[in-house]
Amino acid sequence: MQNHKTISRCGSLRLLVLQCSLLFMLCFTYHAALPLSALPHTSPGSITLSIQNQNFINNTEYFNKIMEGETLFGFHFLPSVHLAITNSMGLQIGCIWSRTFGHQWPWMGIRPACSMYYRKQQNVFIVGIFNNAILTLIEPLSSSHQPLEKPHMEGFHFRLTQPTSHIAGWLDWKNCLCKKNNKPEIVTFQLDASYGLKHTNWSIPLQLAVYHLGGQGIPIQSYSLWCAAVGLTYALTPTNTFLKKVQWASYLVGNSYAYNRQAHERACLKVKRPFKEGWGHFHTLTISLHPVEMGVSYWYGNKFSSENMGYPLYQSICIQQEKDSYPTQVTYYEKIRHLLFVSFAKTWEFSNGITLQTSLKPYCDLMHNLLEFGFSLQLSYTGNFHLTALDPL
Repeated sequence: MQNHKTISRCGSLRLLVLQCSLLFMLCFTYHAALPLSALPHTSPGSITLSIQNQNFINNTEYFNKIMEGETLFGFHFLPSVHLAITNSMGLQIGCIWSRTFGHQWPWMGIRPACSMYYRKQQNVFIVGIFNNAILTLIEPLSSSHQPLEKPHMEGFHFRLTQPTSHIAGWLDWKNCLCKKNNKPEIVTFQLDASYGLKHTNWSIPLQLAVYHLGGQGIPIQSYSLWCAAVGLTYALTPTNTFLKKVQWASYLVGNSYAYNRQAHERACLKVKRPFKEGWGHFHTLTISLHPVEMGVSYWYGNKFSSENMGYPLYQSICIQQEKDSYPTQVTYYEKIRHLLFVSFAKTWEFSNGITLQTSLKPYCDLMHNLLEFGFSLQLSYTGNFHLTALDPL
């Protein structure tokens, strides 16, 4: 939902209202089901204040050797000003304040955000530094913790949508090559596409996740990790007020490491991983009822790895990175992963753009007869406030 509030042209009154609004919005959080859903729809020349803020607690009670449990408790706050250049194009200037409670310096994590965006109907394109969109890849390829750990993205995002199909991509340039400090370039790219079969409820999804570490000219092993998934999904939306949606999906997933052979001949090492290729299959059933959403999923992985991208619990390796060390080191591995997940989620949508979400996600490791769980709670807010309009030249 969006708030539209016209602030008087009087400078002092506008400043007072703006300060009060900022203080009020700090109590809430932002939630966007699709990229750019929080951006305002305004006429050319309009200047709009956008407030997005996310307060969260995400806890995983894990005691296995692949992934240790952790508690993320904090918030992300993104105030920004949007200038509508045309009906489809705009400029966003603001800052992102990311804070996880327990850090020594409370004001750390503040960075500027500036992006140019183009939107026409359901098609969007963004380039710059912007808040991280909620990724739509399956968890073996994309971690659900990523928007909490890093709420911003540096690169570009696009999404093209048709009535029965779509294609979306995210490029995040994480680190720039610096030969002086022996720091490599690090880039991730994710692609999500789906083609719906006409006059049916079936669709064919295709997903891709790529991690690249480049060490040209420095003594660091250069390699890329490719992960891909292809599947089949079925969605049913009954005309029942109690049963809202039923969705089933199955995916075949694979990964492969690739390294620069020419760089290897210049005394660079091959990537040190116990498995250079892996695969798995992932099946999930989601039932959305009026009061709650329930899900059951099954994962079988054989030598599978999606390090730095996917949720670690699905992988066959445990990786650890020492400070200022590239790349990460494997500390433990097991060939087969055999997991069964259950999830319960509830969302409350209140007026004025406020949303409360809670979820409980237990899982069972069938190889080790291990039962563990995680839970999360998020309070979200998003709002747009019209400030003024520029006069045409």
